[in-house]
Amino acid sequence: MKLNKLLINLLYILLILAIVAYAFTSNILIGIFAFFIIVLIFSSEITYSSKNIGVKKTMIEFALSIIAAILTIYGIGILLGTQVPIDTVASCSMLPHLNRGDLVIIQGIKNYSSFVSNNKIPTINMSPYLFSLFNESIENELVLYLPYYNDNKSNVSLNGVIIHNRYNVALYSLVCISRLLGANDKNLGQCVIPKQIGIIRFNYTIENVSINGKMYKIVDNDELIYDNRVIKENYTMPIIVYRATPPDSFSGDIIHRVVAAIRVNDTYYFITKGDNNNAFDIQYYNKPPSENEVLGYMVYSIPLLGYVKLIVSGQLAQPLGCNQSIIT
Repeated sequence: MKLNKLLINLLYILLILAIVAYAFTSNILIGIFAFFIIVLIFSSEITYSSKNIGVKKTMIEFALSIIAAILTIYGIGILLGTQVPIDTVASCSMLPHLNRGDLVIIQGIKNYSSFVSNNKIPTINMSPYLFSLFNESIENELVLYLPYYNDNKSNVSLNGVIIHNRYNVALYSLVCISRLLGANDKNLGQCVIPKQIGIIRFNYTIENVSINGKMYKIVDNDELIYDNRVIKENYTMPIIVYRATPPDSFSGDIIHRVVAAIRVNDTYYFITKGDNNNAFDIQYYNKPPSENEVLGYMVYSIPLLGYVKLIVSGQLAQPLGCNQSIIT
């Protein structure tokens, strides 16, 4: 029996090493190996317990453990005022401030007016009519400043990264780009638009970006313009967690930083952006989440622990953008 327990303890140590190795290498094979270790630990614990106290008691203890875990998370949620008190960073959109696999602790928001005021979040006041027009004409916001080369507006860098010095910057329609790429049409120059007509407009800054350890430049769409007021991305703003819903292009729980709030009467909506993304969420057809879609704001993060969820849920492939980090 002691030998069996020793082997189980060794499996836990092996699991920790596998998770750390996967976190630093993003190697899918290591991730699969870690998943099988988790399965082996689970089956070994069940087998060990069944031999010691019997199958029936083992099943009862297993069920009680699951109930206890659910009640614990539920209790933490009540204390923190949110239905999701713990979440995992699944992408690299928040580099360098949050890493993929970080476990985040979420605090619910009881009073949104106080939340906006206390965090000094820039606020855009819209009438219900104007906000309705904003939602109805959301495609006008799907524009992006991108670099192009050698005076050829079809020779565009779609990720915004500047790879050599002979470049210019133009404003492109993402709806047009998606349509042409879907039709295998590379004449992206016809997607350039002369000016923005959206209710909220955008501007850009040329920033540094590290890609695989090498330094480049990137066109970072990091400024909002509303009624001649400029609001720039600010890394001191809080990070919120919101649940994307159709027809948003994103899916699941999004962990991004607040840039500005839209106040419509007494209701708030939030414009967000990933620190490592070169555009606001709204520019990628992700509407500003309402109070009902915001799960809370991040109060603490724990490195690596979230990888257990990523591995168990099969999210092993490295997302796009994990090899780069925008440096401001």
